[in-house]
Amino acid sequence: MEKPEDYPVVQLSFFVESPTPFLDVFFERIAELNYPKNMIHVTAHVGVSVMLIAPLFCFTNFVHLSNPSYF
Repeated sequence: MEKPEDYPVVQLSFFVESPTPFLDVFFERIAELNYPKNMIHVTAHVGVSVMLIAPLFCFTNFVHLSNPSYF
């Protein structure tokens, strides 16, 4: 596929219900995908405490840089 519009929209949903190691690596891998970021829709549910705040900031930054219209 040559143009970003040619790619289908994909939905990425993740649910974190317990402290999860390497969550920041997960977000980095998403950022490294060779896929138009504006064609990736993300839904997140985080049901844990502040242990995940730093990785979530990394992910929020990724989303903001990839598609500022989310904010």
